[in-house]
Amino acid sequence: MKIYLYFALIAQLVNSALGAEITSVTPSSAAPGDTVTVTMTVGGQGVPPSQVQPTSMSIGSVAGTSVSRSNNDCTATFTIPAAQSAGTLDCVVIFPSPNGAIEITLTGGFEVTAGANAPPSITAEPESQTIVLGVGPRVFR
Repeated sequence: MKIYLYFALIAQLVNSALGAEITSVTPSSAAPGDTVTVTMTVGGQGVPPSQVQPTSMSIGSVAGTSVSRSNNDCTATFTIPAAQSAGTLDCVVIFPSPNGAIEITLTGGFEVTAGANAPPSITAEPESQTIVLGVGPRVFR
């Protein structure tokens, strides 16, 4: 058991030292409520061979579906929650390994935009008005 834990620790240290990284994210932004197919390109000497498929991909807390890999391009479909706040989210690709999972992260690699359907922002207090019933503009014909 001690030997297995030792090798798992070594695998994680080697992965970090070799510089496995997500080198690009396409597209790199979406609005809340959007469903997008995102490609995360991985690179560096710590990346598993191209025949090893990722076990999962995520953007923030959103897990990708239909995860696949072609060479260094890892692709998944994501539905950004309608209530997701605008801002940047981390991108993560996880690969299986005999010595424990290999997790490759790009901090702030994806941006959730405000979107076209964002609620209006009220910047001033609305003004109250008094309306007198029965009195108003008259139209003469």
